[in-house]
Amino acid sequence: MTYCLNPACSQPENPLQAQICLTCRAPLLLQERYRPLKRLGKGGFGRTFLALDLANHNRCVIKQSLALPGQTELTHQRFRQEAERLQQLGQHQQIPKLLAHLEENQHYYLVQEFMAGANLAEALAQSGPLPESQIRHLLHNLLPVLHFIHRHQVIHRDIKPANIIRSGQQYVLVDFGAACLADPSHPQQTGTMIGTAEYTAPEQVRGKAVFASDLYSLGVTCLHLLTQMSPFDLYDSGEDRWVWRDYLGSRTVSEDLGYVLDRLVENATKRRFASAYDAIFALNPLQAKLVQLAVGRDPDVEVQPSAPALPPPTSRSWVCRQTLLGHPQGITAIAIHPERVVTGGVEGGIRLWHLPTGQETGYFLAHQAAVTSIALTRRGECCVSGSLDQTLKLWHLPSQQELHCFQTEQGGIRAVAVSPDGQTLAVGSTNSQILLWDFETGVLKGTLKGHSGPIRCLAFSRGGEILASGSEDAMIRLWDPETGTKLREVAAFYPIFSVQITPDGQWLIGGGYDSTLKIWDLISGKMLSICTDHANWVTSTAITPDGQILASGSDDYTIKLRHLKTRQVLGSLTGHHGRITALQFSADGHYLLSGCTEGFLKFWQTGRSL
Repeated sequence: MTYCLNPACSQPENPLQAQICLTCRAPLLLQERYRPLKRLGKGGFGRTFLALDLANHNRCVIKQSLALPGQTELTHQRFRQEAERLQQLGQHQQIPKLLAHLEENQHYYLVQEFMAGANLAEALAQSGPLPESQIRHLLHNLLPVLHFIHRHQVIHRDIKPANIIRSGQQYVLVDFGAACLADPSHPQQTGTMIGTAEYTAPEQVRGKAVFASDLYSLGVTCLHLLTQMSPFDLYDSGEDRWVWRDYLGSRTVSEDLGYVLDRLVENATKRRFASAYDAIFALNPLQAKLVQLAVGRDPDVEVQPSAPALPPPTSRSWVCRQTLLGHPQGITAIAIHPERVVTGGVEGGIRLWHLPTGQETGYFLAHQAAVTSIALTRRGECCVSGSLDQTLKLWHLPSQQELHCFQTEQGGIRAVAVSPDGQTLAVGSTNSQILLWDFETGVLKGTLKGHSGPIRCLAFSRGGEILASGSEDAMIRLWDPETGTKLREVAAFYPIFSVQITPDGQWLIGGGYDSTLKIWDLISGKMLSICTDHANWVTSTAITPDGQILASGSDDYTIKLRHLKTRQVLGSLTGHHGRITALQFSADGHYLLSGCTEGFLKFWQTGRSL
């Protein structure tokens, strides 16, 4: 069916392939490109339609302006403002992207990304009140979206069940027609009252919407979803208090969630949460830490655009400067300081190299079994080596002297990582545990349990707030290394051999047994990409310090260079004749070092520094 966009048409439904309305003879295609299929809804200022974009055969949503007599210019102004807001905010995956905005036949139209799923008003009518677990999920999912839009100085002003769509495991915030820009210099300046009365904060009713007004509306939305009662019935004006708990029946709400809901719907803004971040922190301090990594805490700080990045180097700009025989039985680990390279081998030895020249500067037998991982301290004078002989050793590299030996007695060591501040040493073992040591005192700080297979890789975020662990149990877990608490876990489906957190804290990357690279959003845990360019296991990964290039090594004997933002493969480095076991970029990003099971160490250099 094709739906006629003429508001005056008495019979707007037409055959699917019709070009002209059979009733009013109006053209049915918008801009000869968008075919309206059915009406989705109608509000005070417009109508929405499900449509088909004939250019790419994707579904989309058309929003058409409807002006009351004498309000044509006001309605059109609102549509222009909504288009501006969507252009600004549509980069967020939980806000529909604006595809087009146009004028035709004296109506304004917005064409937006279609988000599959039912809105929460429909879901409530079909399924009844939501349990506490779903209310928590809603808050966990939407509060970061409010944090995002408020940082862009936007107040939504119409948060309600009908404007929240559940799309898969995500909640999507729609209809920015009532949104406005905050004025930090006059936060209480009286404006136009707008919104839906049942969900509107008291100060917004008086035309003085603030960021906390959106928090109020989200809180009232949660109360309605918990009880299926009108918000008007949930407030006792005689007692001047919310009585939503009286409508839960035999159900209960936990004390901590009840506290958050009560704070969200406080009438006085000073008693309400001051920001979405504060609400997130009250609900789950660990999630707040993730959100803080993504976009920061202060909602009044304007987001600054990133400086234009240098064009990513292509595969042709990387050349193998030299190939050296490092460890004849196989190289297992590489670590780099500005001018020092440290490698570990299957025979248990550690070899030292001078980065600018490739000259070997030392060798010593460090362990009685294979060295599986190496991490350098901040100054680069000391390194930590882990081995299958169940020991973790601290070495002074200039003198090649052992400073300390940690005896784990918990199985062989597969992975080590030192926190950026140099205070915490994380150790992953074959018995599925992660040990956290105080690096200065050598005291065991804690043990992280949760994996069911050997720990194969560890990585700290750039600020050290998050520790990522990958395991043969096909899971990646994120931990708070300060408290030892698990933040999140993501399923990789196959054993993981390498894990990375991007320098900007946006993405989590894992490579593993299924020959793929998987990329997740660090904050939401949503899988964003699966890269399938390798022909065998992905065994190692490295990211340039500027976060532009991701290198991945494989059992197919190749190294792929990938532009991280676009996921585009820039090229493949060849020349190894064994599984790539270790990769590291230098601190300036000009060198890439790779090791393999054949024992060879290759120095790759980018053409920009030649």
